[in-house]
Amino acid sequence: MPHQIILIHGGHALDTREDFLNRLKTKAVIVSNFKPSHKWTDTLQEKLGPHFEVFAPRMPNKENARYEEWKAWFERMIPFLKDDATFVGHSLGGLFLIKYLSENVVPKKIKALILVAVPYDGKNKKHTYNTNFIFGNDISGVTNQVKDIVLFHSTDDVVVPFSDFETYKELFPSAVAHTFKDQNHFNELEFPEIFEEIKKRYK
Repeated sequence: MPHQIILIHGGHALDTREDFLNRLKTKAVIVSNFKPSHKWTDTLQEKLGPHFEVFAPRMPNKENARYEEWKAWFERMIPFLKDDATFVGHSLGGLFLIKYLSENVVPKKIKALILVAVPYDGKNKKHTYNTNFIFGNDISGVTNQVKDIVLFHSTDDVVVPFSDFETYKELFPSAVAHTFKDQNHFNELEFPEIFEEIKKRYK
């Protein structure tokens, strides 16, 4: 029976419709934005192989996400979960998983929670998400359900400041923390370190 990996992608969530429209009109774009995506998130199933089953739901309206909408769609997947799944959250996807697990009990055992370039709160205006993704002070729901937490961040991330990574290391002192200098926001095709972190937990 294949091991389950649940991948929640990133996105943007702004406070008002005006903010959202302004972002669409003014955000910097390069030609690759208009071509099919080629990121490690797209190749996770291929890299892990047939002994793994990757669920990567397309979360609603990732360019202007709302927590309640993501929660409703995520919960449609829960009946299909098996024990010892690994949850992986990239950027806003990681913030979603922390908030969800802090407020809800998943009815299956979770093997690990892997957080990649995850923002912490909305105080730094480099972040483009609204406050309904921010979790409360009590994160015991996360630590009670997940004993094995892994953090990834790069010092040159232009989306999420490195100080957020330092905050997560304080919140999750037993987490395995990986620091990079040249991976920016982890939007590249190659990310062998995360494949290894996943595989070694199922040996």
